[in-house]
Order: sequence, then C-alpha cells, then structure tokens
Amino acid sequence: MISLLLNSNEYLDMTKQFYNNGGSNLPSYAQGTGLPKYIYVNPTVNTDVTFGAGSSVANTVDLSKYDRYSNPIMETSSGTDWWAAATRRAMIQDHSFSVSGGTENLTYAVGAGILRQEGILKYNEFNRYNVRANTMIKVSNKFRIGENFNFAYRTDVNNPAQSEQGTISAIYKSSPLAPIYDIGTSVGSDGERDSFGGTKSADLGNSTNPLARLYRGRQNVNQGMNILGNLYAEFDVISGLTLKTDFKVDMGSGYSRAFSYRTPENQEGQGAQNFREDWGTGSTWTWTNTAAYKTTLSERHSIGALIGYEALSGKGRNIGGTLNDYFTVSENAWYLNTGFGDATSRNVFSGGGENKLLSTFGKVDYTLDDKYFLSATIRRDGSSRFAPANRYAVFPAVSAGWRISGENFMKDNSVINDLKLRASWGKTGNENIPGYNYVDRWGGSIASAFYDINGTNSSSVTGYWQTGIGNPNTKWEVGVNTNVGLDASLLDDKLSVVVDVYKRVTSDLLYNAQLPGTLGIASVPFSNIAQMTNTGIDLGLGYKGKVNKDISYNIDLNLSHYKNVIDKTDGVTDFFYPNSQQGRIDNRLPIEFNINQVGESISSFRGYVVEGIYGTGTTAEELAKVEIGSAKVGGLKFKDIDGDGKITEKDATIIGNPHPDLTGGLNLGVSIKNLDISAFFVGSLGNEIFNYVKAFTHFRQFNSNVDREYYLNNGTGGSPKLNINDTASRLASTYYVEDGSYLRLGQLQIGYNIPMSATNKAGMKNLKVYVQGQNLFTITGYSGLDPALSNANIGDGNNLNDLWTGYDLGQYPTNKLITVGVSAEF
Repeated sequence: MISLLLNSNEYLDMTKQFYNNGGSNLPSYAQGTGLPKYIYVNPTVNTDVTFGAGSSVANTVDLSKYDRYSNPIMETSSGTDWWAAATRRAMIQDHSFSVSGGTENLTYAVGAGILRQEGILKYNEFNRYNVRANTMIKVSNKFRIGENFNFAYRTDVNNPAQSEQGTISAIYKSSPLAPIYDIGTSVGSDGERDSFGGTKSADLGNSTNPLARLYRGRQNVNQGMNILGNLYAEFDVISGLTLKTDFKVDMGSGYSRAFSYRTPENQEGQGAQNFREDWGTGSTWTWTNTAAYKTTLSERHSIGALIGYEALSGKGRNIGGTLNDYFTVSENAWYLNTGFGDATSRNVFSGGGENKLLSTFGKVDYTLDDKYFLSATIRRDGSSRFAPANRYAVFPAVSAGWRISGENFMKDNSVINDLKLRASWGKTGNENIPGYNYVDRWGGSIASAFYDINGTNSSSVTGYWQTGIGNPNTKWEVGVNTNVGLDASLLDDKLSVVVDVYKRVTSDLLYNAQLPGTLGIASVPFSNIAQMTNTGIDLGLGYKGKVNKDISYNIDLNLSHYKNVIDKTDGVTDFFYPNSQQGRIDNRLPIEFNINQVGESISSFRGYVVEGIYGTGTTAEELAKVEIGSAKVGGLKFKDIDGDGKITEKDATIIGNPHPDLTGGLNLGVSIKNLDISAFFVGSLGNEIFNYVKAFTHFRQFNSNVDREYYLNNGTGGSPKLNINDTASRLASTYYVEDGSYLRLGQLQIGYNIPMSATNKAGMKNLKVYVQGQNLFTITGYSGLDPALSNANIGDGNNLNDLWTGYDLGQYPTNKLITVGVSAEF
C-alpha cells in the first residue's frame, strides 16, 4: 500500500535531498530554515509583500488584494492528506423484486431492480434502473410463442479510468504543501466551498487538485439507455422435429456532457470555461432460424441434428459539439448556443458506422447406450468488417465422450459413481474490429485541414486529411482449440473432480499495432500480425458432507495454470508494440516498455536489468558509459546485456510478464440448522506487475509526492537516491517490476433463514437476513494500491485491452464492501 508523505517537514526534507543530491538550486519555498506562511502569492500584484528566501513565496501579504482568479493567495499547508480529501466511505443500495406464475398454457416472470452506488472517490457515483419481463404462451400442443424483454437506464459521474491524467494519479502527484482551498470563501451553486488551492507555486508540480477535479465534474453526467429483447416462435412439425424462429433486438443510446471550469489554482493548464456534449445511438438485430430433430433408434441409439441460418445487422450514429469561453458557469447555459460563448469556437461533428454478419450452421449429435457420445458442428460466417475477398470463413468442431462408469467392468465399483472422459477440437473466429477497416478514411475540420490557400487572410478553403489507414488484406482471426477432460463423481457423490487440459493456437491475431511515425497521424488499421499459443490445465475439486442431520458443509477448490507464448509475427520483425495510445507513457521513461515478442508472452515488460547501485567509488568514466540518460552516484546500475561496455537502448530486454503461474479460488460453506456461513477466497501466484506509478512516487515525475517508505530508505537496500538529475535511474527497468501474487478474501457471508413456522404466518415462503463482506483483506507483497489489476479503460476508446495486461497506470482499487440484506419469497 502506498503511503505518501503527509508531513510538511518531511516533504521539505525530501525536497532538499532531491535537489541537493543533484547539485541543483532549491525551490524558493525550501531555501529558508522553515516553510513560509504562504505557498503562493502573485508578486506582480502584491508588490508590498514581504517575501521569504525565495522569490515566489511570502511570509506576509495584504489579504485584501485577494482575487480568486487574478490574485489567488494560498497558505502553506502543514500537510494535506490528499487521499483523505478525495475519498470517502461510500454507500450502495441494491433493491430487486420479481413476480412469476402462470397456468399450463401461460407462464410469466416480471422483475425490476434499482442499484445506487457511490464510489470511494467523492462525487463519483453509478446508478442503474432496470425492468424485465418474460412470457411464454402455449398456443397449441405443437405451437409456442414467447418473448424476453429488458430495459435498463444508467447514469454515472466521474467514472474513473487508469491514466496518469486520472484522479488516482492526481493524488500521487499532489504536494502536501498545497492547501485544499485558498484563503477565499466562495461557494458553488450547491453551497459547497469552491475556492480551491493547488500547485500554482513554482516547483510544486503540475497536478490538478484531486478534490477540485471531482467537484467540478459532479454535474458532468454520462447517461445510457438499453433495450434488449427477443420474440420467438416454436412449431413441432412432427414428433422430434421442431422449427424455431427467433428475432432479437439490442437498441441503445448514450449521452454525455462535460463543462470544464477555469482552474486558477493550477501552475499550468488553467483552462477556460468550455463545454462539450455528445449523443449517440445504435441498434443491432439478429434473426435466427433453426430446424432441430431428435430421435431414438431402438433403445441404444439417439440422434440429434440442427441446421440454422442467422443474419445480424448493426448500425450506429453519433453527434457532438464544443463551444469555448462561456461567460457563465451556470448549468442553465450548458448548451451549444453561440450566445453563451465564443461563436467562432463552436465545432460540431458527427459520425456513424454499420456492420453485418451472415451465418449458416449445422450440428449433429449421436449417443450410443448413454456411454459413447459424438458431436460435430460446422458453421460458415461472413462479416462486412472485411474486404469481399476475405469476408467468409468456415469453422468446424468435433467432440467425443466416453462414460467409463457405464461399462460392465465398472458396475461393482463402490468408489466411483460416475466417470466420463471427453475430448474436443474446434475452430472459432474473431471479427471484432471497427467497420471500414479495409478502406482508407478521410475527414477534415477547420483546425486540421482547412487552409487559406488564396492568401487573403479572410477565408479558408475546405481541405481533407487521411484520418485512417485501410488494410484490405485483413481477415478473420482464427483460434484452434483442443481439449481433453475428465469428470468424476466419487464416494457416494460426495467428491467431484473435473480436469481439463487444453491448447489454443490463435493465428492471424487482429491488432492495431504501432506503425512508424513517418506514416503520419492517421489511425492505425487492424492487421493480422501474429500467432500465439495458450496451453493450460484446469482442476476443480468439490466435497460435500454432513456431520449430523443439523450440520452440513461443502468445500470447492478451483485451480488453473496456463502458459502464453507468441509463436510468430508478420515475418517482417519478430516483435510488435501495442498501439501508441499510451505513447505519452512511453515518453515518460522513455522507451517502449510494453512489447510482444516471438518466444515471449503477450504484454511482456521491456526495460533494463538492474544489477546494483553506483557506489561512492564509481568513476566519472564509468558513469559516462551510460548513454541512455545521465547516470549518477547513488543511482541504479543497469546490466550490459550485449557486452559492448556501454549501456545503450540495445541493452533493453524482456524483464517480466503479467501471466500468473497459478490462479485459484476456494469456496467454504457450512450450514448449522438455519444458519449459513460461506467464504470465498481468490488468489494469484507468480504474476508480475509493472508499477508505472513509481515514475511519480519514486522518481518525482512532475515534482510529484513521494512514497514515504522510499523517502525513509532511499539510497539503501537497492533503492536509488533521490536526485533531480539522475535521469537514467527513472528509465523502465526491473526496478518497476514487482511480484503481484496475492490471496484475497473475496466474500464472507453469514445468513439466517427465519424458521418456516414464522414465515408461513406472515404469508411468506422464505425469509433470509444476511450480512456480507467483500474484499475484506488481501495478503500481498505488492506495494501498489491493488494487485488485482484490470486492463479495462486503458487507451483511447478501448474498453478492454489485453495488450496492457499487468500494468498499473493508476489503478482504481477494489473496494471493501459491507452489505446488510434481506431476501424474501412470497
């Protein structure tokens, strides 16, 4: 767990170490024996200020000259705890109910739910409201119709994502000398104080006040609605033959708005009063028609067959706009009306897309004596996401099973109740890339492509630029899966065992890998650039038993091991980098520290191998051999991989990968009369994490705050000294790579079932009250916030990015959750 410096005196001492070790002049606020009373005043306005040792901090100031925007005045904090300022204990409410019933010819189920969830960051929340209905009507003995319907509406505010520009990263970067508020007392429309303090003073970094960031975004709401439903009809033509048609519709729309306020407390990026809103809608329909036939040939043989035809069509559109320099921050003016802002800055844009998928498929199942099973499937899919020449592909699959326990030689076995051996092989396809990937895309805007070609300085001519590069050779990504499994039930069905050994070879992987900068700024196309293999084994063990009639228990253990290897790439090089969506991060360290290389795992870590510290006896000649940055005594010493006597970028190598040796879950349960207790543990072993956050908490990128343990121990035990001019040590290296193994109590629940004698009197079938805790504790050696990393919301527009697995870029931590609930059935 990261513990940042909160004490102003410790922060002052850390700052002096950081600058003195580098032989640089101290910041103005650190040049005296102690800290000044004011961390920021404007010397051009406050000409009568008595300044301290530096030129930009003061000991006395005329407070009457304060102005929130032109002359903010900030007192030096004795130690701002930005974690405490920006976070809170959050509440969650989850309510749901359902009603079901029917007759022989009509069944129905109706339900609704409300989820209101506060985030642990202040002014962060998520709300969802949903309604669902399912019905089935038996028109006749041979004809049935039905529907499934679900409507959901959601809103979220200040949705967090992994980014060095996110709120979590802002907490790392904010100085404890900066106050939460300046000396002003102004309040917002909700009555809460909004005259924020910040990093405006020199050498306090460029972080945004985390609380101000959240507060100002409290009305920037994202909204979404979704309707998901289907209508189906089934008709039994003859005995065993059923025709079915199913029409599904998935419709959704989303709206977002964002008003950006002026930030006078910031050292840079003080901004303006700008507004943006976006709206989009999309719909997908899927029509599936099947004919299924089942029959039994004598008592020994049973056959099933299915043929089908499926069509899918999806469309979407979006529109958005921006307007700058609003004269007011009132929410009543949050419209793209030129009367509210700079008319010349208004920009409106729109876009859209569509995709289609056409499939034919068939399946045959055969069973002999309920002991031997054989199944074969084939499907032909065509996707509009690919050029016509590569649009269609065929994907076959076959599986077989043998129930060994059904053989005569197993009938008298008192230990094995059921034993089944199975095997399967099959191909699957992936076409999940943006539409129009196979053609070049062009666009334009006033800022990017319009030009005053006539030289009149009074008009501009419409122009276009290439917004996306097309790749007509892109085709289906194909996965070939081979699996052998064993299912067993033993000891009067008390013990269950499930084992799966598998291999998956994925060829023609679809990725929008990074291209040379000489190709311009057009978006990179998805290409088939690699092949990789996953091999692994899954093991499931379960045991259930009774102590007596009142006490029963169950134990379930799941373990999984896999190995991921990239077999080949496009043949031009033996590696590829992910899309440059995180080029900003690469520039901080500043090499591509994320690589996918033949013979290694996907999303591997790249950097230098640390083999020690440059001690006090290190000569200037030895330091000069480091050509990748300015190496200093007390800094990290990198290994000379290529043996040329120098440290260059050629010495960067694979330094770790995020894939665990073992993952698992353990579920324990016990029932004592009406009392139920269950606990679920989850863990990972052997995975590594690239802790990018150390660029801030150890190497002070943007003069950020520092991890307290590192401050106390820097220069010892393998930690480099604080040094503003040691630019070599901050490069990507094994110093950032940590063991991410952990064991977590994912859930603990204690529930009590009210006796039926009491519930029946109240007209209820069942009534249960329970207390549940989630993520109650985690055992780990990882120094970051949370070892259970997510690769969601990393990069531009990516919801899930497996090329950034294992990188902590400012992880939003898993929350500890305590729930008190009631479950009733009438």
